[in-house]
Amino acid sequence: MAEEYFRPDEMINQSIAEMNLTEEIAGIIDIITKEGLRLTELFNALCGGKVELVKKGYEYIRSLKEDAQLKKEKTMEYLVRVAPSLLNREIYTFALYHLDTLSQQLDELAFKLSIAASELSKVDGDICLEATRVVQKLKEMLDYLLAGAKSINVNRTKALELTNRVINYENDVDIVYRSLDQRIIEKMAQSREFLLAYSLMREVLSFAEGTADLARDIAYDLKYIVFYRK
Repeated sequence: MAEEYFRPDEMINQSIAEMNLTEEIAGIIDIITKEGLRLTELFNALCGGKVELVKKGYEYIRSLKEDAQLKKEKTMEYLVRVAPSLLNREIYTFALYHLDTLSQQLDELAFKLSIAASELSKVDGDICLEATRVVQKLKEMLDYLLAGAKSINVNRTKALELTNRVINYENDVDIVYRSLDQRIIEKMAQSREFLLAYSLMREVLSFAEGTADLARDIAYDLKYIVFYRK
């Protein structure tokens, strides 16, 4: 146990460092949730035929990604400084790495959407709306991640409940994605006229599903942080 190896003052320093790191992680997730919200708005715009809005909407997500990266770098610098007092520093390192990757993937997803908007606008409206449902579920996963991260310092039981919700949501994303992917394949087989449009939509959705997997991994990171601190 940590109590056997650390003096009381060292244990206090570790506790303070963990609280600060958790707050910084929540701050990064807060920025990432804004990326998710804007991405959902872009999908809604696409389904509404607002192609030019989709093309122009990427820049805001890019700026959010840069904000998240900067905050991650500063948090990593802090982690390095306090590392000697942390037995579980690897967990925080993994969480920060996964968060950085998640932010970049949301950025990449928005970029793919923006450059292919004109072609993607040709897919059937019901397919587009179902694709938006996948992204909406991803955004909800991000919202639960943020709530879970904010709960770690004040209510760890609640934090575990919220992170488990993220994990369960990833299963929902898989179900919707696989069903929609099958429908898109059927559309591609029926007509070659819009083959490119549906191929691009498959690629975008596959990337969104992979991003949901990463959000699930971060939920596990947060769970491990809670388990160590219980």
